[in-house]
Amino acid sequence: MSFMSTLFKNTGLFLTVIIFMSITPLCFAKPQTLEEIENLWKNGEQENYLKSAHEHIVKGIELCQTQPDNTPPLLDEIKSFFAKEHFASQKLAVVALTEKVDILKRVASLFASKQPSPYRPYVDRAVLVASNVLQTIKKNKIEDFVPKIVYLNVPLPKGVYGAAGMNPDAIKDPEQKKKYKAAIEENRSNAETNEYQSALVESEAKVERSIVVLKQIR
Repeated sequence: MSFMSTLFKNTGLFLTVIIFMSITPLCFAKPQTLEEIENLWKNGEQENYLKSAHEHIVKGIELCQTQPDNTPPLLDEIKSFFAKEHFASQKLAVVALTEKVDILKRVASLFASKQPSPYRPYVDRAVLVASNVLQTIKKNKIEDFVPKIVYLNVPLPKGVYGAAGMNPDAIKDPEQKKKYKAAIEENRSNAETNEYQSALVESEAKVERSIVVLKQIR
């Protein structure tokens, strides 16, 4: 066997092993249990929790399409997910709100998908869960909210020369640097507040529609 043939053979074998090792975890990874997902929340991994819980619940909704008897434990899981309200940032709160609205829309669609609906015994529980979300939205929504000013590039403090949006570490004066970092943080917070309040207004209308659909099934 020539040198090139041996090299090609060994290289091909090596690549095969690498590909197999990269794919194997995907093929054999165990699906997350509800307990494992809850542990993500307990460990402070809020972003991973939101993603995993949402995916888990969506699969549960799909299962209930053919097995309506699984609806009670599904509603328990949804209730637990919806009870999570204290997030590390308003950005995560927006993600959670978006996923809650999506779940309610899916549940309402599921319950209304068949007539007569086999989910009728569970409608009151679903309405209660949705109503709790609506109450939370109303509690957090600021009436007549005026969006805060947000800068693409935060202006520099007076007396500091340079371009707006520059790296604060480029400012030599410690007090001015501190002041500029605070201004950047305030700008970021204002942007998140605007996004959150906008999401609350939009979500309020969507949740109300889901409640109307659910009540029509009674």
